Amino acid sequence: MLLGIPFTVSAGDPVLAHSLQRQRGDSILRLLNGNGTRLLYSNPDSSILYSQQAQARALQLGDSGAEARALTNLGKAYYIKGSYELSLKYSIRGLSLAEKAGDQQIIGQAYNNIGLVYLGHDQYDLALEEFLYAVNIASASKDSSHIAAYLFNAGICFDHRGEFTRALDHFNRALVDDKGQHVALMSINRLGETWLHMKQYDTAARYYRQVLADPRAKEDHWEKAFAWAGLAQIAYLKGQFDSAVAAARLSLDHAGAINAKWDIERAVRILAESYAALHQYRQAYEYMQMDRLYNDSLYSDSREEVINYLKLQEREKENGQLQTQSEKDRKIIQLRTALLAGACLLALLLIGIAFVFYRNDSIKSKLNRKLEYQNGEILATKEQIRLQNEELIATNQLKDQLFSVISHDLRGPMSAIQQMLEFMKTKNMPEEERKKMFDLFYRQVILSNNMLNNLLQWVTTQLSGSGITAKKEVVDPSVIIGEVLSVYTFLAGQKRISMENHLSGGVAIRGDKEHLKIIFQNIIGNAVKFTNPGGTIRLFDTVDNHTVTLHVKDDGVGIPAGKLATLFDSPGPSVSTYGTASEKGTGIGLQLVRQFVEHNDGKISIISAEDEGTETCISFTCTS
Repeated sequence: MLLGIPFTVSAGDPVLAHSLQRQRGDSILRLLNGNGTRLLYSNPDSSILYSQQAQARALQLGDSGAEARALTNLGKAYYIKGSYELSLKYSIRGLSLAEKAGDQQIIGQAYNNIGLVYLGHDQYDLALEEFLYAVNIASASKDSSHIAAYLFNAGICFDHRGEFTRALDHFNRALVDDKGQHVALMSINRLGETWLHMKQYDTAARYYRQVLADPRAKEDHWEKAFAWAGLAQIAYLKGQFDSAVAAARLSLDHAGAINAKWDIERAVRILAESYAALHQYRQAYEYMQMDRLYNDSLYSDSREEVINYLKLQEREKENGQLQTQSEKDRKIIQLRTALLAGACLLALLLIGIAFVFYRNDSIKSKLNRKLEYQNGEILATKEQIRLQNEELIATNQLKDQLFSVISHDLRGPMSAIQQMLEFMKTKNMPEEERKKMFDLFYRQVILSNNMLNNLLQWVTTQLSGSGITAKKEVVDPSVIIGEVLSVYTFLAGQKRISMENHLSGGVAIRGDKEHLKIIFQNIIGNAVKFTNPGGTIRLFDTVDNHTVTLHVKDDGVGIPAGKLATLFDSPGPSVSTYGTASEKGTGIGLQLVRQFVEHNDGKISIISAEDEGTETCISFTCTS
């Protein structure tokens, strides 16, 4: 380990020891940051490791400039790996430190990283603004080493906007300015991509093959993955489907070597389309499933973070406008004050020495009253703005909660319907079996439609009130659970999971029907998600001292003790994990469940151990 290099100094001179220690730390820090930059494209995982060590070292030494560089390297490495949320997070932190330190080079790199995240979410106009701003910063600070990269990224935006001539111009400028370094390889690849978009396939292919034959690309998995994917796309468009499969597989191998999600998604999408064109539907279906998983991983996890950043920028813009208006008002008041003072002096000169004190006192009193009145109006306006902001924040929080409920509770039914359609589309089955499948599909659509209608009606009632409230009535929880089970029948059947319903029924509680549906849709959905194929899910109830406890128990993968202790405290993607069949979650379900259980005067507890299954217990007071 670099941080473990032995180093000793004389114990008799603490000043010398501190100086030498600082010099040693600076050299190690430069080496760590240098490795983080050097390994970005050949081994982004190692780049992340070195950059994290550099950040820790910079914090220890109080070197904010080196920390900004480490954070910016992390932002770039996570972008290469397709982790856009982390890329945005580290780039923004690096930009903040670089602006404080006045490091124009790192500021330009941070803006470039943020533009790349926009580009990854198809926000080409926003991305182009960031890249051109980075070009201006690099030009002003004579940072010739990075201008090529920023010109290259601007070229990608022009390409996606259909401005192919401007795209080719920027890529060629980047190729010249880079003087034969890594951006030059990327520019050659992108020249091929732009000619591909212009449907000049032979010209495009020559550029892709030039990259593959270039000695600089020997260890560059990223550029090789891009070039092979371009050749695969050309072969597919020409109807050479076997060649498309071969090239796409090579692209997938190189992308997988560095876990570049964007390039993996592109390769598997071409494989799915090519196998479908060859009528090899089983392989096409497998790669289609992989494409959907990587597409979800690329965009679902980070879109909310990017939207939040755009909202933050808009709020900062509004704050700047308010500050500008306040400054204008202050100048007007100063001007008025000056005019009043001038009028007072003129009046004093005209009236004479006899009226000096009287006139001066009168004008001062009038001015004070006017200023007090204006100050009162300003304070009233500020208070009104504060109240409106609080109301807006509360409304946005309620809206976000309601959207979370809708998106989470429609995921299960929609997934079941999609799987039924894919199953019916890809499977050749007898007419009788197909009729049964159609009947099951029809019932699933009816149940999902009823769930959607009830959910939308409930959301409407919540939006008309002051927040999420429970509309309680006497209900039998076993009836509501029965409705929820009918929605998850197909999903459980796909995983060969046995659903055992031992609820006794006839027990009455007071609660909100829609809240209870949301509670048990989440609990049963999680049980199906984390139960292995061929497993069992048991539902039963117990009654003790006028309290009914509803149990959902599975023999699935269970929850580690460390995660179980904080299960309800940290909502979001950080707590969401894939299910036993690679099902994707949102990380919001259990937070909603606890909230709705408490709104209905209930209690929830979870008993689980890793590899030993999970039992969720929800208790309510009986009405009789």
